Amino acid sequence: MSNKRRRSTQIDDDSTLPNLLTFDKNTSQHNQHITEAFSQKHKFSTTNTRPRKFLNDVSFSIPLNELMYVKDFCYNNQKHTHVPILTHIKKLDLIPEQDQRMYLLQVWSNKGKVLFEMHLQDEEKFIYILKLDGNRLIKVRDLWQFDQDHENDEKDPSAESNSKRIYMVKIEPQLINAKTGIFDITKDKVRCLKLNPTGEIRNLTFHGFIENQEMQSQKDKILCLIELEDNQMSFQTLQYDTVQKKFELEFYKDIQLRNSPQFQDCEERDEIKSFLYHIDQHDCLYGVAIRKSGMADIYYNYYLCSSSTSNLFLINNLLDKFQKAIITKQEIVLMQIQEQKLGPGGLILLVESLKEYKLRFKFKSRIGFDVAETNQYSGDVWTIYQHLNIANFINQFNSMTMIGILYIVSFDTFVGIFDLQKRNWVKFENFNRKVKKVMRCVQKNKEWNLVVFLRNKNSTSSICYYNADRKVEKCNILHKEDEFQIKSIITEWYNQQRIYFISMRGEQIQLKIIQNMKIEIINLNGFQLSQKHQLVKLISKENQQDNKYEDFVIFDKEIQQIYFFNKVEGMSNTFKMISSLKISFQSDENTNIQVNKITAIMKIQVPNRIILFDDKNGYILNSKSDVKHRIIQNIQVANVLLLDQKYLYSIINSSEKYEQGVYFQSLASFMDEDVVIQESGSFKLKSAIAGRSCYLEYFKKDQRIVYQSDFQTIKIVPILHRNIISFFGMKKRSKYLGFKSIGEDLIGLDYSGKLTSWNRFNGMLNTQLVIGSFDSKFDDDSNISKFSVFGSDIKEMQPSQRENIDENFVAKGRSTTYMKDWHSDALLLVNYTQEIKNVDEREFFGSRYFTGGANQITKAFIKTQPKKFYEFKVIEIISKSEFREHYNFIHPIFKNSDYTKIHISKNREKMFEKVDEFSVFLYNKIGNDLDENNLRIKWNLIRRIYDFPHDISKFSDYNYLLSPNFKYYLDFDISKNFYKIVSLDQSKSLDSYNQFELNYYLDQGIINPHRDDPTQIAKKFMWINDYTFKVINNFGYEKIIQFNNDEQTVTFQKQQMILSDVGKQIGYCKIPMLDLKKINDTKHYHYYLDYNVQNTDDIEERLMIKYQRYFSAVNERLSQKDEHKESKFLTSDEFDELMYTIDYSQNNCQDRPIIDMSFTYLHWKIVERIESDQIGLDFLKKLPIKDIRLLCLNIFPEGQTILHVLFNNITILQELYSIIREDNNRKQQELVGIYGHASNYIKFNIPFILNYKKLSPLHLCLRLNRKGHLNQQQNEQAADVFLSLIKDDDIDNHSRAIVDILPNLVELELPRMGIYLESRIVRTDILDTLNRGSLNHRKGVNYAIETCLQWPDKKQLTNQIFKKSRIENEIRVEMLDIPHIHDLFTHECVNFAEAISKVEDIQIFNNKAIMCLIDFMWPIAKRQTIKYLFVPFLVYLALFVSYSNVLCGQVEQNYHIYDAKIVIIALLYVMSIYLLINEVRQVYKLKLNYFRSIWNYSDISPPILVIIVISFHLRHHVDNSYELPSFIITLHSFASLLVWIKFLYFLRIFRTTGYLINMLSTVLWDMKIFLLILLIIYLGFAEAFLRLAESSEEEFNFAKNYAYALVYAFRLSIGDTDTDLFDDNKQPITIWIIFILCALYTNIVMLNLLIAIISQSFEKINNNANQASYQERSRIIFENNYLISKGLKKNFCERNSYLVTARIIDAQKSAQELEEFNQEKNSQNLENTQNVNQQNIFPNSPIRQSQSPDLKLVRMPTVSVNFNFFNFIEIKYRSCS
Repeated sequence: MSNKRRRSTQIDDDSTLPNLLTFDKNTSQHNQHITEAFSQKHKFSTTNTRPRKFLNDVSFSIPLNELMYVKDFCYNNQKHTHVPILTHIKKLDLIPEQDQRMYLLQVWSNKGKVLFEMHLQDEEKFIYILKLDGNRLIKVRDLWQFDQDHENDEKDPSAESNSKRIYMVKIEPQLINAKTGIFDITKDKVRCLKLNPTGEIRNLTFHGFIENQEMQSQKDKILCLIELEDNQMSFQTLQYDTVQKKFELEFYKDIQLRNSPQFQDCEERDEIKSFLYHIDQHDCLYGVAIRKSGMADIYYNYYLCSSSTSNLFLINNLLDKFQKAIITKQEIVLMQIQEQKLGPGGLILLVESLKEYKLRFKFKSRIGFDVAETNQYSGDVWTIYQHLNIANFINQFNSMTMIGILYIVSFDTFVGIFDLQKRNWVKFENFNRKVKKVMRCVQKNKEWNLVVFLRNKNSTSSICYYNADRKVEKCNILHKEDEFQIKSIITEWYNQQRIYFISMRGEQIQLKIIQNMKIEIINLNGFQLSQKHQLVKLISKENQQDNKYEDFVIFDKEIQQIYFFNKVEGMSNTFKMISSLKISFQSDENTNIQVNKITAIMKIQVPNRIILFDDKNGYILNSKSDVKHRIIQNIQVANVLLLDQKYLYSIINSSEKYEQGVYFQSLASFMDEDVVIQESGSFKLKSAIAGRSCYLEYFKKDQRIVYQSDFQTIKIVPILHRNIISFFGMKKRSKYLGFKSIGEDLIGLDYSGKLTSWNRFNGMLNTQLVIGSFDSKFDDDSNISKFSVFGSDIKEMQPSQRENIDENFVAKGRSTTYMKDWHSDALLLVNYTQEIKNVDEREFFGSRYFTGGANQITKAFIKTQPKKFYEFKVIEIISKSEFREHYNFIHPIFKNSDYTKIHISKNREKMFEKVDEFSVFLYNKIGNDLDENNLRIKWNLIRRIYDFPHDISKFSDYNYLLSPNFKYYLDFDISKNFYKIVSLDQSKSLDSYNQFELNYYLDQGIINPHRDDPTQIAKKFMWINDYTFKVINNFGYEKIIQFNNDEQTVTFQKQQMILSDVGKQIGYCKIPMLDLKKINDTKHYHYYLDYNVQNTDDIEERLMIKYQRYFSAVNERLSQKDEHKESKFLTSDEFDELMYTIDYSQNNCQDRPIIDMSFTYLHWKIVERIESDQIGLDFLKKLPIKDIRLLCLNIFPEGQTILHVLFNNITILQELYSIIREDNNRKQQELVGIYGHASNYIKFNIPFILNYKKLSPLHLCLRLNRKGHLNQQQNEQAADVFLSLIKDDDIDNHSRAIVDILPNLVELELPRMGIYLESRIVRTDILDTLNRGSLNHRKGVNYAIETCLQWPDKKQLTNQIFKKSRIENEIRVEMLDIPHIHDLFTHECVNFAEAISKVEDIQIFNNKAIMCLIDFMWPIAKRQTIKYLFVPFLVYLALFVSYSNVLCGQVEQNYHIYDAKIVIIALLYVMSIYLLINEVRQVYKLKLNYFRSIWNYSDISPPILVIIVISFHLRHHVDNSYELPSFIITLHSFASLLVWIKFLYFLRIFRTTGYLINMLSTVLWDMKIFLLILLIIYLGFAEAFLRLAESSEEEFNFAKNYAYALVYAFRLSIGDTDTDLFDDNKQPITIWIIFILCALYTNIVMLNLLIAIISQSFEKINNNANQASYQERSRIIFENNYLISKGLKKNFCERNSYLVTARIIDAQKSAQELEEFNQEKNSQNLENTQNVNQQNIFPNSPIRQSQSPDLKLVRMPTVSVNFNFFNFIEIKYRSCS
C-alpha cells in the first residue's frame, strides 16, 4: 500500500473537512508551469472524411478504468436475477485505509442494489461459495491438490479451465470453521471423474458447468460442457450414483459428428480455445466456440449449427481468423483478423485488419456465418459489448458532475476529481459514509459550488459544499447529520442556481431548496406532499428569464397527475402550483398504461404540448383536456436532454427498435405521428452501455454534453447539432486581456499573466504557462494586473484595476476595438489606476498648444480641456509561451469623452486618435534607438484630419476606413458625389486645412453613389492591405481592387486620378444569398468585420455566413488567372481558416469566444445516412425543409458538400433540387400575396463549390481531376442530370467552378448541354437599367456583343453597346454567366473552342450562347487568318501557278526568263518555309491531334511537294545535262492539285462559301460506307473480267492485269462501254452476262444511290447553312488560334470579364408564339431524354439521339431552324432590315 494515502475525515468537525478542490502548489507564481494536456494524445485532423473520426477528435474521454474496472463477471442466463462481479481497484485511494486488498467482489441484483461485497487479495486460492439468503460465505480450498495424478498430468494450476477431470466434494456444515469460514476437507472426501481413463483412446476435455431451467428442477444432475474428439462441444448431464459410488454421463442432445456432409473433416486436432454461451428466457442456448486455429463454431439450442470451416465461408474468407468473441442478450459478436499473405509472384492477397462479425439471435435456428453482419472493428464498441449483459445490474459510480476543468465522480464513500487539463486524477477524499449525490450549483455571483449529499449508516443524510471557483481550503457544512432521509433530488435546468430535494423524517415530508448555499424549506402554498409524490426534472424553455417559467414538477403516481410549480416573485422559498395535468394512456391493445417513474418532463415551445419519458415509453401530452394524448412505446429511454427546444439527446437501452447507445433526434420528427418518420429521424451518435449507468448531462457554460459510454469511460462531446464548439475550461471573458490565433492554437492572456492555449479546431485545452509580470526589469507599477484593455467597460475591470480610478476619464460606453482579432498584433492596454503627473503639455502637444501668437496672451484651448495622462502599453502574444511588450507611452484621456478612439497601425508605427468629431489626429512613432531596453516612445503628430468622414465611420469599432498601415483612407466627396481614396502622406504639409491630398476617385464601375446608398457602401468596404481593398455594392457584387502605389509619378498638378486608370480588379464574385436589406437596416454592423449572429443556436445564419466567406475566398483565387496557367488555389491552412474561425463577438464580446465551423456533426451524419441507406430518398422527403436547407449549407471537411457526397445518386439529387425549388416558389407566392411582389425575396441556391482538391460535383461525375485527366469511369448520366439541375441557379453560383470542364461536357454531347448553355444567358439588376438606345452592333451580326466585368461600369458599358442616334429602340441586355471561355488569353477558351470545333451534331451551333461566343471571337480570328495565311497563300498560289504555267518550258527561254525563274524559285522557297513553320507550330501545339484533321494534310503537303519539285527543277536549271526523274512530273501534278485544294480551305472564312466547303467535307464523310461497298463491287467485277480476259488471245485481251480490269469496271460504271473485243473472247456469253450485271449494279443502282446520299447530305447542310457556317468558323478559330499573338490575346478583352449581348426587344416579341412552342417541345425532349437514360444509351452517343423523331427539325417559312427562337428572331430581323 502506498504511504501517500490521505487520512479519512469526519464530517462533524469543520476543521477536519476534506480539502476536496485544493491541490499542492510546489512552484511559485513566477515560475513556468506548463501542462501538456492534449498536444500529443489529442491531435486534431482537419481533413477528417468521416463523422466518426471527427467526433473522436472533438471528444474527450475520462478514463474511469484508471480508478477501477470490471475484471470478470458471471452472467449466462437471462432468468438470473443477480450477478457476481469482480472489480479490480487500481487507485489505492479508493480502498479503505484499514484494507489492503485490490479486488472487490460484489453481487448485484437486477434492481441495481448490492447484495454482497467483500475485498479480495490477488494471492488467495479459494473457491468462494455464497448463500444469498443469509449472505453466508464459505471458502473451499482448491481441489486439484488432492489428486495423486496431478503432477503427472497437469503441472500448471491454470489449466483447470481445460481440465481432463471433474471433482466432487460434499460440504458438511460441521467442518466449516466458524471464524474463518474455511471448509477444511480431506482427500478421502474428494471424488474425481477422469474423462480420459488410462488405457482408453479418448480425447475429451471438460469446459465447465452450465445451468438451465430444466436442470434446476433436477437437483441430482448437472449439465456439463465436454469437448469431443472432433473438437465439437457436447452437452452432457452428470449424475453421481451414491449406491455404486460412481459418475454417470449421458448426452443431453443428439450429436452429429463433423464427418457428416454438413461439416468438413479435420485433418488434425483443433482444440477449442474458448467457449461462450447465453441462455435466453425460453431456455434456448446460443453458443460460440473459438478453436486453436482461429476457426469458430456456432451453437443453437445445444446443437452445432454453423462453422467457419464450411466451404462457402472459406471461399469468401480464406485467410480470416477469429481472435475472441462476446455473447450479449441479442447477438454473438466475433473479432476477426485478416492476415497479410503473399500470393504468386509476391502479390499481396490481403492486408492485416480487424473486423467484427455480428450474428443476431433473431435468426434463431438459421443463425450462422451466412447471415452475419460485418463491420470494422472498434475498440470502444467492443468494450461496450463486454459489459452489455450486466448493464442493468451494476452502477459503479453512482453520481458525477463537472465544474470547469474538474470532473467529479463518487464511488461508495469516496469522491474523486479528474483534472481535464492535466489529464490525471488529482484528488480523492473519503467521507466515511456513502455519497448519495454530487451536484453543482451556481450562486448569484456566478461562482460554481460542488454540493455533496451523504447517506449515513442509518440512512440519514448530511450535506456539504465546496466553492469551486475560489478553491477554498475547507469544506462548508450546509446540513449536519440529522434524522431525515432524502427521497429525490433535482436541479434547476436552465441556470442551475437552485437544487430541490424531498426530505423525509418519519411521517413528515418536506420539499427543500438549496440556493446561495443555504437550505430553506419550500412553502408550497397549501400543497401537501406525500410518499407517493416524485420530484421530477423539468426541462423548460431556455429563452425565458429567471422566474418566468416553471421550476420543477411533482408527479403523483397513484392518480397519474403532474403538477407544475413556479417561484413566487420576491419570495425566495415560496412556490405556487401554476398548472396540473392528468395522464391517461392506452396501449395498442386498448389497455391502460401506468406511468411509474418519470425520467424527465419537457415543456416545449409547441403550444399546449408537454413531453415526458419513463424507462420504457415516451409520452406526448396536450394540456387541453379534450385532446387525446399520444404514446410512443418501447423506446427504452434511460436518460434524455432537450437542447435549443429543437433537438433531443438520449441514452437508450436495447429494444426492438433501437440498439443500445446515445441517440439524437429532432423534436419535430419525434412528435410526428408517422412511425417511419419517428424512427428514421433518430440517429445513433455513439455506442453507450446505458442500463443503470445512464449518465447524460448538458453543461451550458462549457457547451458540452457528458455521458457515460461504458464502465470504463466518460465521454465529453460538443453540442452536435450546432456548428459551434466552445473552448473547454475557458474562464469568463472579463478574466482575459486578449486572444490570438496562431497556427492550430488559440492563445489567451489573462490578467495574472498566464498564457493558456486551446486547440482552435476542437476547443481542447492544451497548455498553461504562468508568466507573472511583463518582465523582471519593470517594477510593480508595471505589473500587467493593473492594466486593462483600452475601451473596456469599468464594470468588466478586475478589482486591481479599479483602485483609485477616476470614472470621469474612462470612456462612456464600451468599445470592442481591442477585443476581437482586428488588433491581435497590437493589443493596447491602459493603466487607469495611476495618473501620470508633471507632464509638460507644451512639449507634449507641440503645435496643438497654440497660445495666440508671439505675445502668448491667449490661453491655449488644449490647456483648458480637463484631462489626465495615463500609461499605455502595446503588447502582442507571440506564442504559447511568450507575450511581448513592444512599447509603452504616455497619453492623455479627456474628461467625459464618449468618442475617444485610439487605433494602432498594423506595423505599429502610427497611431490614429479620434477625440471627437472634429479632433482627428494621426501620429508617427518616435522611439529611443540608443537604448534597446527602453521601450518608452513618443508620438509625433503628423497631421490633423479636418474632413474625416464621421458619417461613414460609425458602423464598427474597427477603423475600417483606414488602410492597415494608415497610408490611405476612404472618403466620400459630397460635392462630386464620388467615393475617393485619400492619401495620408506624412511628407506633405501638416496643419493646413487646404493641404495637398492625393485623391484616387473611385469610378462607377467600382462604387456608384448615384445608384447605391453612399453611407451603406462603407458597411461593405474593407482594406486587405495598404494597396488592396474589397467592396460590395448594393446588388451583392463583390470586387477586389488593387491600385498602383507609385505616387512619385503623380505630378502636383494632377491631384485627382480615376482609380481605374491606376488600379485593376484582381478578384470578384456575386455573394450568394446576401441579405442586403438586413445589412443596411442594422445600424452598428459591418459585413466583413462584425458577426451579426449572437445566438449560438441560429445555425442557418451562421452556416450561411460561412458559405459566403468560403465562396468569396475560393472565387477570389479563381479570378487570378493567366494564359495556360492554373490560378494558385487556397492552401490547406487557408481552407482551415475558412472552415474553422473564431467568433469573438458573442454578446458584444462579453461572452467567451467560440469556434465557428462550416458544418455540424448532425447534418454530416444525416448526409452519410442518406448516402448509405437504401431508404435515403424516403428519408430525405420526410425531412423538414429547414433541415434540408441546413444540409445544403454545410461545408464538410475537405470542402465537401452534400452534392459532392451524393453526386452519383441521381434520384436523390433530383428530389433535393425539387424540394428547394418548390420551397422557393412557395415563399415567393406568399410574398406576392402579401405585398403584391417578391422583389426582396432571396432565392435559396444549393451551394455548388470546389472542394480542397479543386473539384466540383461535376468533376466527380466525369471522374476528372483539375487538369482534365480521367481518373475513373465517367458517369455521363449523372453529369447530364446535374446540368439540368443547376441551370436555374443565380448568376455566379456555379459557373466558375465548372468552366474548366465545359469542354469535356461539350465533347460528350450530353442532351441537356444546349439547354444549360442557353440558361446561363441571364439578366442582372445593373444590366436591366440599360433598356433603351441605338445598338452599336458589329458587322455581320444584328446585335451588339461586348464584354464587361460582372459588376460593370454602367457608363463605360453604355458607350460600348450604344451609338448616338435619333432613333432608339427598347433593348434587352443579357450576360453570359460563363467566364473565360471567350477570353483568348485563357486556356479555358482554347479548350472550349477545340471542343465545339469537334462536335459532330451541327445543331449545337444553333445555340444562342455558342453563336455569341463565335461571333465575338470570329473578327480577330478572321483578321489574323487573312493576314498571316490567306494573303501569303494568294501570293504563294500566284507564284506557283506562274512558275508552273510560264517558266517550266511554256515560253522561250532567255536570260530574262532565267533570272525570273531563279527569283520565283527563291520566293517559293521562302513562302513554302513560311507555310511549313506555321504548320510546325500547329504540330507542336496539337501534338498527334494535328494529324486527325484532313485539312491539315492539305496544309502541310503542298509546301513539301513544292519544295521537292522546285529543288529538282533548280538542279536541272543549273545543270542542263541533268534529266528530271519521271516521278517529279507526278509530284508536280499532285502539288498543283493540292495547292488549289488548299485554296478551298480559305473559302471557309467567308459566310457565303463556308457552308459549301463544309458541305463538301460532309458529303465525303457521309459517302465513306457507300464508297467501301462500291469498291468491293468494283473489285469483284474486276476479278471476273480479268479471268475472262486471260482466256483470250493477246490481241483480244481487254484487261492485261488487275489494274486494267479495275479501271475497266470503273469506266463501265460511268458509261464507257467499249465492248469491241467481247465477241472474240472464248466465253462471249459469259462476258456479256458479267457486263450487263456490272452495268446494272454500278451504273444504275450504285451511282443513283450515291446521288441520293449526296442529295441527302446537301439538303441537311443546306437546311442548316447558318449552323454549318458557325461550325466552320469554330474550326478556324481553334485551328488558327496560334496566329493570334500573346499581346493581342491579352488586349482582346479585360481579364475576368463576361460576354454581354444587346438585342432589340421588338424583334423578340415577334417570336413569342415560337418561344411557347419551343418550351413545350423542350419539356417533351427532357422526358424523351430520361427514357433514353433509362435505356443506358448515354455511353454510345447521347447527343445523336436528338436526331430521333422527338427531336426533329422544324421548317419555318424563311429557313429551317432548330427549337431556338433566338435564331428565328435574327433571321426575321435581317429580312426586315
